[in-house]
Amino acid sequence: MSWTRTVPNEQCPLQDALDKASKAGILLFGAASDQGHNIEPNTLIYPAMHNKVFCIGAADMNGNLDQHVGSGADYVFPGGDSAEVQGSSFATALAAGLAALILHCAEYENYFRDESQRSALRQHTNMNKVFEAMLAPQTKYLSIGKHFNEKLYNNEWDLACAEQFSRMVNAMLA
Repeated sequence: MSWTRTVPNEQCPLQDALDKASKAGILLFGAASDQGHNIEPNTLIYPAMHNKVFCIGAADMNGNLDQHVGSGADYVFPGGDSAEVQGSSFATALAAGLAALILHCAEYENYFRDESQRSALRQHTNMNKVFEAMLAPQTKYLSIGKHFNEKLYNNEWDLACAEQFSRMVNAMLA
């Protein structure tokens, strides 16, 4: 999900769908508002305001929050003014892609010993722990490059990469 709208009433069918998806272990990502000063301070936009949705904002390539992003973003990813492609919707796609990469690497490395471990990493709370451990100091910007071996980027995954990944995920979830 990478769209925004005004806050719906409590009986909104989308609210029920988000609750069901979260309970089913589906990780949810929503874009923070790019309306900047046009919204009230500290206002979250739906569906990103849902407590089981990661609210993602845009940042420049140095991790500085884009000036158009409203408050309330849980995390920020590239998509700000100095990025080639701009906006929180773009940044949200990157965040969802990172979560998918983490899950894929865990599958590839046989990190999951049983279905309960697989389900645990697909829960919002636990992926949040992984994201928190990846934050650059004193920011909401995920410093991704330092957590993945260069071999992953070159499609040269080997046993050493798998062991490094396993240690990283174990440390993050500890």
